[in-house]
Amino acid sequence: MAHVVLGTRGNRREWFVIDRPVGQGLPNMPEDVLLVQFFLRVASEAARGYAGFVPPGEPPLVIDGKYGPHTQQYILFYQNEVNRRMNMKQLQPDGRIDPILPGQMLSGLTQTVYTIIDLNFAYRSRRGDAARIEVDPLFPQALRARFCI
Repeated sequence: MAHVVLGTRGNRREWFVIDRPVGQGLPNMPEDVLLVQFFLRVASEAARGYAGFVPPGEPPLVIDGKYGPHTQQYILFYQNEVNRRMNMKQLQPDGRIDPILPGQMLSGLTQTVYTIIDLNFAYRSRRGDAARIEVDPLFPQALRARFCI
């Protein structure tokens, strides 16, 4: 299930993370998919002069907790587009969102930032560091009680 990890790294007081991987052929637990879809939907909004992360010609991502081809397109586009915009391999463009290891921001296997961590940053860049995720109008009702901190 999606959950919050409290921490003191940088100016972040919490990280919103998943417990099981999301992607093609993976567990895709509904609460984890809801959180990923929410973050991707917010990331699709333009911010600070940059275009949102929307695959060309695709409609807005539906936040329904169901993993499918549309969610997969958004994940892959986000990973590839972050790398393109950063002009470096910041994320592993593998179409999956993995849970983090405690205290880690980088995958030990690929030495890239966990996509779920990067999505947390994308959320803050669009909503601000003081934003409270549980009251965001797009935040899924099914996750609100879990994220009241």
